[in-house]
Amino acid sequence: MMKKMLAVRFASAPFETCSLSVFFISFRTTLLSMIYIYLIICCV
Repeated sequence: MMKKMLAVRFASAPFETCSLSVFFISFRTTLLSMIYIYLIICCV
């Protein structure tokens, strides 16, 4: 039972890291766009 859980976890590990990196990239781009909008509003 425990070995099966570990096997499933190791199998899903690459997918978890991939989704995490995708989330991080989207979060970073959102943050950058918010900063750009903030700067534009401040300048105007």
